[in-house]
Amino acid sequence: MGLLQTFGLSKKDVTAQYAPAVMSQGYGAGVYSFGGLYSTGSGAAFMDRFTALQVPAVARCRNLIAGVVSSIDLELYKKSTGKELESPLWLEQPDIRQPRSVTIAYTVDSLLFYGVAYWRVTSLYADDGRPSGFEWVANTRVTVTTNQYGDQVDYYSVNGERAPMSGIGSLVTFQSLLPGVLETGARTIQAAIDIEKAASVAAATPMATSVIKNSGADLPEAQVSGILAAWKAARSSRSTAYLTSTLDVQNIGFSPKDMMYNEASQYLATQVARLMNVPAYYISADMNNSMTYQNILD
Repeated sequence: MGLLQTFGLSKKDVTAQYAPAVMSQGYGAGVYSFGGLYSTGSGAAFMDRFTALQVPAVARCRNLIAGVVSSIDLELYKKSTGKELESPLWLEQPDIRQPRSVTIAYTVDSLLFYGVAYWRVTSLYADDGRPSGFEWVANTRVTVTTNQYGDQVDYYSVNGERAPMSGIGSLVTFQSLLPGVLETGARTIQAAIDIEKAASVAAATPMATSVIKNSGADLPEAQVSGILAAWKAARSSRSTAYLTSTLDVQNIGFSPKDMMYNEASQYLATQVARLMNVPAYYISADMNNSMTYQNILD
């Protein structure tokens, strides 16, 4: 028996942990699920969050921004006097199922990609009916119904079900100061994906870099194999070669460097950093970087 059990200081009952929330996009998330209040974009200019995060530069910028903001302490102050007040429980932990940093990180994520974020009210204070608990809701789970002119929201729906405009189940919206990067940077992100795909295809389908051309009579397959084997063996011992008058060496194909995959990838990483307002050197996209050992502290 342990020491705590001996003195009767340990609890016999184990309290189960609250079921953690699913922080993926969830309901309706797919290739063409944009979701949220600003659900615009289609065709060539369309981009969804899942695809955008396949770009390392986008993922790095997202992790930097969301990680830094979610680690900042939240305090409550009285506006009239500036006096610090005791923080309510929801400010310490908006969603009782998970740490505050997780809720804030995904709220920042929504603001970054979509320009709007949603919290759903899960509990209320009994005395005055103010919200006391929240949960983050993925943008792809939210649809918006507007008036006939499309300039005012009539109601929101979560997972296809109409949400009340107040009380438990209602949504709290956070609007970004700027449009989401899925709207403003769709073409840039798609270009980065295309470059990665082109480089991947080139790596998966290697081609010969040189060809020995025979301008004379066709040779049998066994003799051709012998010439190639002799060529390979000779190149391991000397850099010069000798060919007969009927044979000629031609260089073909392009290396990734010749195809400018590296330069294009670096350029687009810099563009992604500009798009997401992150210094390029934070994501190792140091094209046109002016930071030096002398001025980096400044």
